[in-house]
Amino acid sequence: HLRRAEATAMAWGKTVGVASWVERLKANDASLTSVTVFRGRLFGPDEAAAVSAALRTNTHLLELYASGHAMDAATAATLAEALAENTTLQSLCVGDDAFGDAGLAALAPGVAKSASLRSLDLENKGVGDAGAAALGDALATARSGGCPSLRAINLARNPKLGPEGVAAVCAGAKNVANLTKLILRELDARGVAADAVAELVASARRLAVLDLSGATLDVAAGDIAKIRAGFNKRLEKNQNQNDESSAEDAAPLALELDSVRLGDDGAVALAGEDIIGEKKGGGARSFFPARVSVRGCAVGADGARALARACVASTETLVLRDNALGDAGALAVAAALSSTESSRLASLDLGCVGVGAAGAAVSVGQLLSSYAWGALSDRIGRRPVMLIGMCNSTFSVLVFGTARTYAQCLAGRFLSGLLNGNAGVVKTYVGETTEKSQQTVAFSIFAMAFGFASCVAPAIGGFLQRPAERWPSVFGDTLFETFPFLLPMLCAAALTSVGGVLGFLYAPETASQWRRMQKRSAERERRMKKKKHQTRRQKDVDAADGDFDGEALLRAAAEPESFGKNKNVGPEVELVRLDESGVSQAVVAEAPAGRGAAAKATETVARLADADADAAADDADDETRLLRGPVTTDAVVVRIARDRDSGSGDSAHALARLREKGWDAHTVAAASSYAVLAFIAIGYDEILPVYAKTREDLGGLRLSASQIGIVLIVGGVALIAFQLFVFPLVLRTFGVTKALRRASLAFAFVAFVAPVASVRGVVENPALKWFVVLFSQILKIVTLAVLFTTVIMAVNNSCMNRVKARVNGAATSCAALGRIVSPIAHGVVFSASLRLHENFQQFLVFAFVSACALALFALTSRLPSRLDQPPREAEDERAVGAEGDEAAG
Repeated sequence: HLRRAEATAMAWGKTVGVASWVERLKANDASLTSVTVFRGRLFGPDEAAAVSAALRTNTHLLELYASGHAMDAATAATLAEALAENTTLQSLCVGDDAFGDAGLAALAPGVAKSASLRSLDLENKGVGDAGAAALGDALATARSGGCPSLRAINLARNPKLGPEGVAAVCAGAKNVANLTKLILRELDARGVAADAVAELVASARRLAVLDLSGATLDVAAGDIAKIRAGFNKRLEKNQNQNDESSAEDAAPLALELDSVRLGDDGAVALAGEDIIGEKKGGGARSFFPARVSVRGCAVGADGARALARACVASTETLVLRDNALGDAGALAVAAALSSTESSRLASLDLGCVGVGAAGAAVSVGQLLSSYAWGALSDRIGRRPVMLIGMCNSTFSVLVFGTARTYAQCLAGRFLSGLLNGNAGVVKTYVGETTEKSQQTVAFSIFAMAFGFASCVAPAIGGFLQRPAERWPSVFGDTLFETFPFLLPMLCAAALTSVGGVLGFLYAPETASQWRRMQKRSAERERRMKKKKHQTRRQKDVDAADGDFDGEALLRAAAEPESFGKNKNVGPEVELVRLDESGVSQAVVAEAPAGRGAAAKATETVARLADADADAAADDADDETRLLRGPVTTDAVVVRIARDRDSGSGDSAHALARLREKGWDAHTVAAASSYAVLAFIAIGYDEILPVYAKTREDLGGLRLSASQIGIVLIVGGVALIAFQLFVFPLVLRTFGVTKALRRASLAFAFVAFVAPVASVRGVVENPALKWFVVLFSQILKIVTLAVLFTTVIMAVNNSCMNRVKARVNGAATSCAALGRIVSPIAHGVVFSASLRLHENFQQFLVFAFVSACALALFALTSRLPSRLDQPPREAEDERAVGAEGDEAAG
């Protein structure tokens, strides 16, 4: 109730406070319209009697709330007499949980005689069947017209009240001409109570709210079917009323059944068999409430489908939140609502629990396990991890195909992401088994294969699901009738099994060279331990034999300032920096030693190839090989290329850190770009069908499911053609990083093309609308193809091979997080756009997509051009691996 603060008295239990407003009641103070007495022990029978006496003559008080205070039967009788005389009081709530049957029996006559009372609140007042029967009798025997002012009765949360008492109140309420709200929450409404509720629904034409939330109803005994029959009788009476005034009196009804254990059987019974089977009139719709709320009623996909079909003609609000709908239930509701062009449904609340969970379960599994699979791949090799992933995929799809509950369905999808790390490992495998010059084509084919599978697999799955219903002569009374999704999952299991066999037979290992490098590293460590007792002079320069240690010389090149100062090195070795480009000269000269003049010097120059010069300790074999062995010269000059990747000292140090750790800040930026791109792509893909399905007056296109399928198929064809013929040219022209940046910037503009199709002047023209829709889909699919292919290549090129699978696993986990969050974020923005009711409201969610694309552009701007190519190390390692594989063969 809304009431002015200055017209409200709130007594906190103090005697002086009660006395003050009682005196105001007696004085008929016009400013005192509402009294609320908070819980306390000072509002007893005497105070209640004083208030009752004052109400006899008061003409301004509208509300009296004294809930939680004890009131005996005698005081209730006094109050009943005051109600019979009072002409202004509209809302009443008195007594505590001990008020009981005696109190209600004493109060009921005054309620029935009141000329002004509109709301009677008896929630949690200890009322039983006897008190409810007294109230029902009082209402039933009221004067002609029956309590003309009474609008609402609340009997919620009275555990002593049984079906007989509920039936008595409903029977009496039939005599209340203007009753609009009856609250029976958490009561036992089985049997006779359900019969009485159904009769009340049929007869109380102005009843607008029937609240049975948490009530006990026996679905198997037909309680829900009885209430449904009451709806049908209400419809028949409305149809029999031919005069306009009677038609206007019929009120839309809101049915609240939250937390009632309906299940699918109860939901189907509530919808009505004629709706499910279309047995009456081939689709004629019976009356259904204007609002139906079945929140938390254990309704599944079948029940949701039945309710949606029943609600589509007359219901404006349907609440299915907190049920076991899942994706199947959401799709069933969508299919039911799309079966008619005259739906009145304006608000549909599916909640977020369960809906989308099956799709998100895969991403959650990937989020938790992708890095672990990548780390395992770096340790034991790519091939065994991929084969394990294929076997686990076969297992997980069979779990999904044999699911009989939504929980098992979620488990199958979750295991599909948790037990299979191939999403990251395969990217690593493609990068390691492909020559640098062929990586553009390889990753283009990889992206094309993924896009083609994304288009074809859902179509095959949709075609093969529920085979017992589609082809009963073949699949009826078989295992496929019990498991309607088993057939497409068997096909998926067959594909993963064949892939596993082919991988076992023909897929070579690419990580064996890393294991050999680890062995060589261990051998070097053992050699170094053997030499730990030698002096630095013995390690670095053997003056007597003219030998010198190449590893010491490498350390000298890395630390030119300190090497010459080392007293253990001696005067024979001097390090001179030649220039500022990072190239140093180490001069090993033999002193005259009393021989007079130096002999003719012999210079030997040894260069290491570009980026291999400062490789990590694990990759030092190439350097030591070049400098290994005795060199007997009078003077030796060794020039070592420190770093020529970019020509700057900072880049040299950055590359040195990269080779030391295997990854750097650019790796993090590339993986983050992949996550943001996944967020954008999944959000756009989720929103586009919803936008296409939305009505034109809400800024949509109102396309059918088959028309949306045509749009997706055109996009798939465009993807294949682009990846085969155009993308290699794009990558050769711009390179990886430039193509990534330009595509992200382009997508910020591409996102605004689709909503143009629903602009006035375009949406009315079918040809122009279809041109815009298809053009936007083609632009979107090719732009995302460039983005995904280049970002995958950037991630691969940003790290060394020894950590590449871990990096791809981490990137996959980040992308999985983006796929989990994106549908929620885009859904919130799209829902907000529907509430704008303004021109161009459809652009809001696509503007959000565009903003995310601009954020991706800002992030990719941090990527250096060196990510256009894999580290040079990769070529050498592939050669080593190839030699090892040939030797193994």
